[in-house]
Amino acid sequence: SAEAGGAVRLADAEGAARATLEAGAAGLPKLEMADAGAAVQVRLEVRENGTPSLSLWDAASNTIRAWLDLSPDGSTQLGLYDTAGKLRAMTGIDTASIPFLKLLTADSKNRACLFAEEGGDVGLDFRDAENRSVLALRTSSDMRPYLSMADASFVSRVWLGVNSDDWTLL
Repeated sequence: SAEAGGAVRLADAEGAARATLEAGAAGLPKLEMADAGAAVQVRLEVRENGTPSLSLWDAASNTIRAWLDLSPDGSTQLGLYDTAGKLRAMTGIDTASIPFLKLLTADSKNRACLFAEEGGDVGLDFRDAENRSVLALRTSSDMRPYLSMADASFVSRVWLGVNSDDWTLL
């Protein structure tokens, strides 16, 4: 049924609102789908910056559990939240078309990152609380593997890999 302000409401057989489609104050569309208790579980909207966003909500705790966004810079991201509503993992494709996967702590700090760069470099970085790489396992663009470790001052102290002559360096 249509409501004041142009919103469209979809109700179940008992009359409980199960979905609402509306144009917000800026005229941007938003679709929300709810469970039988009227708790929003899915939200699809166009944000004020003109980009789409899809979010999934835990009805019992009213916390976001996942989102999928297209950012104004052209990157795409998928975020996954724990039961407390803390962002714990992100994956996407950044503005340089590099796919990535980030694992975050409960305070949303990036602690591990897996990526594949356009030139062929592939890597897995383990990071400290300030997002500095302390351990890196990577392959170069010609697929030669190497391992790098940094000390507490973030000075590279260990490097193990294969150089251009195909022999191992320590």
